[in-house]
Amino acid sequence: MWIETAGGILLLVGCCHAGIINTLAHVTALTGSPKVKAVIGGLHLLHAGKPRMQQTLQSLPQLVDLSSDPALVLCHCTGESAIDELRRSFGGAVAPAGSGAVVRPVQRPGGGVFLSPAGSE
Repeated sequence: MWIETAGGILLLVGCCHAGIINTLAHVTALTGSPKVKAVIGGLHLLHAGKPRMQQTLQSLPQLVDLSSDPALVLCHCTGESAIDELRRSFGGAVAPAGSGAVVRPVQRPGGGVFLSPAGSE
C-alpha cells in the first residue's frame, strides 16, 4: 500500500515477500514518482544471503529518497543483522520500529515530509 502526500510517496509494507526492490520498482512505475519518500514495514531480509543484501543496498538509493530522516522505518522480518547493515550504509535514514510503534508523516516547511514518532512533532 502506498500513500501519496504533498511531500512524496510513503510505502507501507507488511512482510515484503515480493522483495522490497521489486515492490519499489512496481510502485514507482505505477505512480510515475522517480523515488519513494519513505518505506515503513518489514523488508523480509531476515534470512537474506550476502548477494541479496548487496543487491538491496545497491538498489535502494535509486528507489528511495534516503535524505529523509528516517526514510526506512523497519520492522521485525527485516532482521536485526539486515537493519544493522542498512544503518551502516544509510545512517540516520534507517530507524527500527516494533509492534505498537506510531509514526506520523509531518509536513516540513519547505514542502518535504518526515516521519515523526507520535507525540514528538
